[in-house]
Amino acid sequence: MKIRKIFLCILIIIAVGMIVGGGTLFAVGMNNLDWDFRRLDPYTGETIETIIREDEPLENIIINSHNRSVRIVSAGDGQLTVDCFVSERITTYYERTGSTVTITTRNERGRNSIFTGGGFWFRGAGSSTTVVRVPDGLNVTVTSTSGSLRVDDIATQVLTVTGASGSMRVNNVDVDGRLYVRNTSGSVRLSGVKAGEIEVRNSSGTVNLDTITAENSVTASVTSGSLRIISLTAGSDIATTNTSGTTRIDNATAGGDITVQNASGSIRADGLSAGGRLTVTSSSGTVRLQRIDVHSVNFESGSGSVRIAIVGQRNDFDVYIRHRRGSDISHADTGRHIRGSSRNGTVRLEFI
Repeated sequence: MKIRKIFLCILIIIAVGMIVGGGTLFAVGMNNLDWDFRRLDPYTGETIETIIREDEPLENIIINSHNRSVRIVSAGDGQLTVDCFVSERITTYYERTGSTVTITTRNERGRNSIFTGGGFWFRGAGSSTTVVRVPDGLNVTVTSTSGSLRVDDIATQVLTVTGASGSMRVNNVDVDGRLYVRNTSGSVRLSGVKAGEIEVRNSSGTVNLDTITAENSVTASVTSGSLRIISLTAGSDIATTNTSGTTRIDNATAGGDITVQNASGSIRADGLSAGGRLTVTSSSGTVRLQRIDVHSVNFESGSGSVRIAIVGQRNDFDVYIRHRRGSDISHADTGRHIRGSSRNGTVRLEFI
């Protein structure tokens, strides 16, 4: 057994040496052939400039990405530019119709790949990222069939981001109107976002919302994956839906109602405040609600225990709760109520 371990260690050392040596020989050989390694830099390539003409104001920017990663950033000088690497297999072009510019970037060989001409493929190479710098105050639409999407530090009238496969990141954006984000497969993360209205949907993958402010409503929906919200403020309603996965919300404030629905998966919330009603529905999974400061509460649990800690006193609410072990009923003529049931679990109600 000891000899076998020694032999295995020797084989590993030899294999590592061959990989390092092969990589070194490859780099030296490609360098001797004048291969430009800067082509692997995500921000190196041909720059397309001066799309906006002063005599023709621009209102809409549409960005279509096929098998490419795209990053949208603010144009510091107010000029719409596209930084991208262009080759035989990787193309980027644009067209203008009236006040709308459409930018299309395409990788014919597949997502995040570069063909060197010598039969080598570099997966995940940085130069497959197209960087678009957009002026402030426009309507921006970004669509991707495959590849990551990232939007950083821009200010728009309307922002729409949709993807079929790949991660999405929206950071530090200011949208006067509606922000709509939809992904089919891949994680979605919004951070430091301000908008008039926000809607986020994801079919398969996690959704994370961190430090979000909406003048009106916020809607977040996940079909399969976890939903995580930290520090959310909405002028009207907040609504979340999760078909399969956990939902966790910390520090959310709504001027209207808060609605949390889970088909399968636990619900945990801490620090919810609403001018209206909190409605929580869970078909299967535990429910834990802490520091709940709302006008009224409605909850329903199919299978799983429920624990709620509400800011206030019991005589502030008209209470009617049914659960596996019986019922909890008390009356108060205050216009505020707590209504709920758990078919196959216990309910614990606290006032803090």
